[in-house]
Amino acid sequence: RRTETADTGKDWTGMAREMYLVGVDETELEPPKPPEPPKGFKAKWQNFWYHYKWPVVLGGLAVAAVIILVAQMVNREHPDYHMIIASTKNLPVPANDAFAAELEQYGRDLNGDGKVLVSIEFLYVGSDGGQLSAVNQQKFTATMFAGDTLFFGFSPDYYRDYLLKNLEDSDTAFFDQLGVEGEGVSEDGRTWSWKGASFLQDESMKGAPEELIFGVRSASGSAGGKQSQQTHDECLELLRAYITKTPLEQPAA
Repeated sequence: RRTETADTGKDWTGMAREMYLVGVDETELEPPKPPEPPKGFKAKWQNFWYHYKWPVVLGGLAVAAVIILVAQMVNREHPDYHMIIASTKNLPVPANDAFAAELEQYGRDLNGDGKVLVSIEFLYVGSDGGQLSAVNQQKFTATMFAGDTLFFGFSPDYYRDYLLKNLEDSDTAFFDQLGVEGEGVSEDGRTWSWKGASFLQDESMKGAPEELIFGVRSASGSAGGKQSQQTHDECLELLRAYITKTPLEQPAA
């Protein structure tokens, strides 16, 4: 009896399958054939672009960004001289650029790129500057400790009330002796002031502070070392040349 029941169940299963497949062609039950690969360059390119469009676009943008960055680094101008001006009075950008151009007339082409370039970085440290002044003050302090900049300009109050006050216990002066005489040179011979200079009357200097004092930091302490000494000598040479209005001779080619 058990065998007959099993056989009967097997018949019912077959009958049920036949009932469900009534009117279904056998070919419809075959698994789908894999798509044929594209033929011809155009078809292959369309297929590739469909699947990899965005990876290609993003990769191209990344490569372009790298190329632009490298080009900017290669073509970026490298200054022969670098100066920081820290002042409680604003120095407009046109005045900054005009003063740099003034100095460039007296300097040397130190890096051999065919031109003299003076870079002036202005730091506003006025009490009304809020967060900007605080950030610039921190940057100036870091520069002092690093000793990588030796050419400076200051507003008289900042030089007197901040810099000199913090150097009271130091055995050495911040600025070296200029070694020249001329209009604007201080009594101790360490600084030069642009107060009363003729170029301040130019339209490009409109809005510039009436007085800024300049000097070259001694190559000692955190600013010591062979490279610093060379930078010190070059900056001091430029400032002397400007004070005496004696352009420096360019290095032999």
